[in-house]
Amino acid sequence: MWPSVNSSLLGMLCFVSLLVPVYTAADDTECILPKYINCFNCDSRIHSFCEDKFNKTASISLDHMKRCEGECLKWVRNIDPANPDLGSYIIRTCKTDVSIDMYLSPDMCLDESRPGSGHMCTCPEERCNSAMPSLSTSHITLLIPTLCWIVKFFK
Repeated sequence: MWPSVNSSLLGMLCFVSLLVPVYTAADDTECILPKYINCFNCDSRIHSFCEDKFNKTASISLDHMKRCEGECLKWVRNIDPANPDLGSYIIRTCKTDVSIDMYLSPDMCLDESRPGSGHMCTCPEERCNSAMPSLSTSHITLLIPTLCWIVKFFK
């Protein structure tokens, strides 16, 4: 059923893939010093380029960038939470500019607690709030070792 793979080679691959996130976290200086990045800063109710499909060129040329400490934020809010069919608007800014009553880790998306209100995503890279990836690097680094162990288990 599964292709023949040397068991020790597969075990070594799984072990190395587990070390990658540990190594990158240990080598990351952002744990010690604040990291400043540029984030897009706009509101689609005012700036049409801020809507999805985001127009990076218009945003950069109109100088809608902001220097942020830590992370960028993309916040999609429904115009009327009671009637989500009316559409939504988008705010792109620094995470620190928004009052959030809970910890949001980098590369995390979260639905607002009020049903139908909207959702927000954070990201720690330069100008990353133009769009949010559906699968972040941290998810992939967890997925690879998991798949290795599943393959090894069913071998």
